[in-house]
Amino acid sequence: MSNELGTGNIGRDKNAMAVAIEHSVILALIVVWAIAFGHDIWAGFFRLARGYGEQHLAVLANLGTFYFIGMPIAAVLGFKVKLYAQGIFRC
Repeated sequence: MSNELGTGNIGRDKNAMAVAIEHSVILALIVVWAIAFGHDIWAGFFRLARGYGEQHLAVLANLGTFYFIGMPIAAVLGFKVKLYAQGIFRC
């Protein structure tokens, strides 16, 4: 948005701001909806691991998804696609 504003494109800057706000509102509504209507499901996940004394399963799931899913995706996007540290903020 700052690039559009700096070049004097006020109309395009307003459009970019509107899109950012729309995406933020939609994402917030999706999260609120998932929590409001699925609270029993979410709570069941936490009760299942904690209630049976299987906390190590939650730790393994978190570490596994981070190192075996998240890190390879980050490496591919960072080095093969050449996004580096820009990530989703690339214009």
